[in-house]
Amino acid sequence: MLSKSIITQWVEFFNAGDASALSFLYHSSAIKEFATGKRIEGRKNIWDTYKQEFSSAKMVCIVDRMQASDDMATLEWKDPLGLRGCSIFKIVDEVIVHERVYFDELSFLRAHKLPLPKV
Repeated sequence: MLSKSIITQWVEFFNAGDASALSFLYHSSAIKEFATGKRIEGRKNIWDTYKQEFSSAKMVCIVDRMQASDDMATLEWKDPLGLRGCSIFKIVDEVIVHERVYFDELSFLRAHKLPLPKV
């Protein structure tokens, strides 16, 4: 399935820390949403976010389970520090148009010794 190969590429680029290659898997007006309510709109903003994240922490995506259909893919993942999460992708015309990400952001920030959000 094409959607599975796109997400396989996503994992490869993510693990390489390649924000540029990763961002080109997204549509120019793609939306990336987090369970926390954070929302990133547009390929350029998604690229900027990945670039900043890759410079702040060494992130690794270990595929736990991947399921795909024609236009949807679900990626259950973990990292070497024990963080677990799930990303749901909608794919149209061979690019990601929407991604929803679920993970414990507070645990991520603590594991990477990054500043915690102010309440």
